[in-house]
Amino acid sequence: MRNHILKYFSFLFTLTLISCGGGGGDDGGGSGGGGGGNVINPPGKSTLTAPANNKTCETGTSVSDTKSEVTFTWGASADTNTYDLKITDLNSSTITNKTGLSTTTTKVDFR
Repeated sequence: MRNHILKYFSFLFTLTLISCGGGGGDDGGGSGGGGGGNVINPPGKSTLTAPANNKTCETGTSVSDTKSEVTFTWGASADTNTYDLKITDLNSSTITNKTGLSTTTTKVDFR
């Protein structure tokens, strides 16, 4: 029984090493000279400025008797081309995702 458990954990450990890139593949180092290529920085953090994050939104414009429009605004972040916005309607628990936004503001209609 102990031998069986040891084989199982050895297999998991080996699988972990393989999936994490263990084994030291070619990382492009060495004496080739040259520029080293483009460095890609991860996107910076953006902060929602309006309406307040994780608070009930009471600001908006009435579009009709059953519909309101809310403007969402956030700060620009470094090294970012587009933004994704996830909105949860607290009345209906409906989640709205707006992706690929290239500006730091967007309007969303709610019923």
